[in-house]
Amino acid sequence: MAKQVRFLLLISLAFFAHRVHAQTFGNEWINYNQTYYKFKIHADSLYRIPVTSLFALGMPNTVLGENLQLFRDGQEIAVFVSNSGTLTAADYVEFYGTKADGKVDLPLYKDPNWQLNPKQNSISDTAYYFMTYNNLNTNKR
Repeated sequence: MAKQVRFLLLISLAFFAHRVHAQTFGNEWINYNQTYYKFKIHADSLYRIPVTSLFALGMPNTVLGENLQLFRDGQEIAVFVSNSGTLTAADYVEFYGTKADGKVDLPLYKDPNWQLNPKQNSISDTAYYFMTYNNLNTNKR
């Protein structure tokens, strides 16, 4: 009897295996071979990050300005870098940052029309931005 149950279970798994797929978690944008520097933003404004702050966090001083990249909610954000070459202590990165909104809350609702305020996050007003660098010169500017 136990052999029949195992056989039926095996047949069932084989039959339904083609219907199984992985869900997305929202962290597919992360390149685990890169280092990310995290910044909190709680108000809509233009922000300037001195490169010395990035150096203090451990970013190598050999990084080129054209190689910097900024992400929020898995999307690359355009930045202005004062120097596209090797960064020095006088250089900076500027970007327009916005506080957290209801965009990340949307998947919590069965019907998107049920969201009370799409412009306000239900948990916090703080958004997190992630600065990184790579060897590409096609990053958003």
